[in-house]
Amino acid sequence: MPNTEHVTKIFIDMGIALLSFIIGWIVITVFIKVLRKLLEKSKIDKSLHAFITNGIRVVFLIILAIIILQELGLNTSSLLTVLGAGGAAIALALKDSLGNVAGGFLILINKPFKCGDVIAVNGSVDATGIVDEIDLMHTKMHTGDNKVVTVPNGVMSASVLTNFTESGIRRIDKTYNFAKDTDIAKIKDILMGVAKNNPLVLTTPEPIIGVSSIDAYALSVDFKIWCRADDFFMLSYKIEEAATEALRAADIELSYKNIDIHLQ
Repeated sequence: MPNTEHVTKIFIDMGIALLSFIIGWIVITVFIKVLRKLLEKSKIDKSLHAFITNGIRVVFLIILAIIILQELGLNTSSLLTVLGAGGAAIALALKDSLGNVAGGFLILINKPFKCGDVIAVNGSVDATGIVDEIDLMHTKMHTGDNKVVTVPNGVMSASVLTNFTESGIRRIDKTYNFAKDTDIAKIKDILMGVAKNNPLVLTTPEPIIGVSSIDAYALSVDFKIWCRADDFFMLSYKIEEAATEALRAADIELSYKNIDIHLQ
């Protein structure tokens, strides 16, 4: 008889555990569906939706598993101890990967840049390019010479980031060297004409042209113009070509500063 009662209790416990599992699974499934709809209506980046829902699902399933084990009469305290120790060991072994995930999460939350932005990364990795892809582990970008650079998000979040696209405009800086007796006013007129003749050059802010240095051999003139961020790379080449041609047409020669070489 005691054996019969024991078997009956086991079946009852298993039935309760099974019922708890079914109810818990339904509740979790419904909750995740509602959460997904709320996330779609929210302003949270879409890249985070799967991360949030999957993370919450895992947590709920772990809680459900612990409840079922308790209903079956199993000691969960020792299991939690083992899971805790195992989790600590895994976290230590995967600290770099977890750091990348944390960095990716911060990037997706803070949004210092987005796909299509031109950014410069300055840190343990130095790179400048257009962002192609952002995930929880890495950020991919391609440089001006079309090299694909993959930066771990842990490195990305710890670096100094410059977003050239965020403001919508960028400045092109050029410096030209001339013989020191060259007519400065003429140089400035020519360069200003080059800026005004190119429709990609913005009129606000205005171009900046001025002497940056002068010594016994040469004078240096800075030529700074503003453009839309998308036009930066192409305009840099166009302006260089146009300025060189205009200066040559006016018989103004570009020169290099003299370098003293000491032979021993």
